[in-house]
Amino acid sequence: MPQQIVSNHVSSALQYVFAVTQRGNRLTVQDLDAFAMTPQPSGPEVGTQIQQMVASIAGTIREIRPGAAVSRYLTGLRWISVVGEWVTLTPLGRSVLAISLDEPDSSTAVGVVVLDPSEPLSPSLAAEQFGDPKNDLWVDPYFGGTQLKSLLEIGIINRILSSTSKRGSLATSMASLNCENLEIRVISDGVLHDRLLTRTDGSAVAFGASFNGISNKLSVMIDLRPQVCVAYLAMVEGLWEVASKVNPLSIE
Repeated sequence: MPQQIVSNHVSSALQYVFAVTQRGNRLTVQDLDAFAMTPQPSGPEVGTQIQQMVASIAGTIREIRPGAAVSRYLTGLRWISVVGEWVTLTPLGRSVLAISLDEPDSSTAVGVVVLDPSEPLSPSLAAEQFGDPKNDLWVDPYFGGTQLKSLLEIGIINRILSSTSKRGSLATSMASLNCENLEIRVISDGVLHDRLLTRTDGSAVAFGASFNGISNKLSVMIDLRPQVCVAYLAMVEGLWEVASKVNPLSIE
């Protein structure tokens, strides 16, 4: 079994930095060390009456020790960058985080679902993915106004990233649909290629076909492994930040 290169304590700190900063939020050195040093409360435990009594007695004598600060350690290894008081992951830190999230026993396991148009269950398999309440961002260079109506009917989504050539059709459709809780942005044609569905828990699903081709053409859905998600989501969030927002077309 491969040797663990970072402790769970350090891995948790890196995950915390990533989780806070991936959507543009800011994290201070003090906040990072407070997270690392503060013991997390334990959840409820269920057991027999004797087990509960033993646990209760043990709890009265158990010393709860705070964790160690991590900012100086992570900075020294160049796993985080500190500008002023703000903390971000470095490319090296992202790589270490990806490795720490990898499961050795599942290194060859990849979740792949084939969407065959001849199979009656294909549409429902795709709809199940888009109906996940943790869904966040759908990336699709060919996603336009026609697909927007269909997605809103079957799916749950917070954000959509498409190509500039789709701005007009998206703006037109947004004017007649309920897009109050949806933000759509577009980026220059040719920048996007892959189709990706990201989730608020940091997971992501890659699609071989655009939304209008899912379950209509032979394609696949692939659950991305954690270390792939870290690098991929960082890239996608970077594109989102520079993309242009689409507003509903004004109809007078």
